[in-house]
Parts: sequence; C-alpha cells; structure tokens
Amino acid sequence: MSWSNHAPVIITIASPTPFQKHWNWRLNESLIEDPLMQKEVKTHIDQFFQMNSTPDTAPDKIWEAHKCVILTRHGAKRKRQRTQKTAELSRKVADLEKQHKSTLNDDTYSQLDAAKAELNSHLS
Repeated sequence: MSWSNHAPVIITIASPTPFQKHWNWRLNESLIEDPLMQKEVKTHIDQFFQMNSTPDTAPDKIWEAHKCVILTRHGAKRKRQRTQKTAELSRKVADLEKQHKSTLNDDTYSQLDAAKAELNSHLS
C-alpha cells in the first residue's frame, strides 16, 4: 500500500495521560512584583477598560479578556527582553573567549570571567 488519496489511512492515538479539558489562566506573580511593570500594566489596564467597557458586555467578560490581553502581552514582552539579554551576554562571552584564546591576556581573562558571572547571574 502506498500513501495516496486512493488508500486513506485512519489512525487513532490515545494519550497515556488523562486529557485535561479545562485550563485555568494563572497570574504570573512576577509581573505584579516589579514596580516598573506595575506602572506600565496600570496604564494599559486603564486604557483597556476605557476602550472595551460597553453596556452590552458583561464586566466579568471584560475582566477575563483583560488578563489575556494585558498581562499575557507584558509577560511575552518580558520574556523577549530576557531572551535578548541572554543572547547578548552569550555573544559577549563567546567574543571574549575567542579574544582570550588568541591573546592569553590577563585583562581579557578578567573580562571573560566577569562576563560569565554576569551571564550566570542573569540565568539564575
């Protein structure tokens, strides 16, 4: 048998773990612990409710929607910034490693050591 439209194949895959039908959104508490993020979120929340509050929309629906729109967006922004910083520090370490291998300079080694410590601190 070959794979074609003339010989359709049906496959059923069963997961060994039970399927969870309901998913509850959970607040990333680190978003509200950061004072700068608090200010940013407050500004966007005010704008969101001004733009989306209408008499025909239930307040609980607007509240649920704001969590998805505002906090998820800020969480993604924060993750992007963290990933960008990690890449930047990794490039710095790689560049200093190349430089140290070619020069074997003590100053370069000190810079490399400091860059590695900064990267490790950022990752933890």
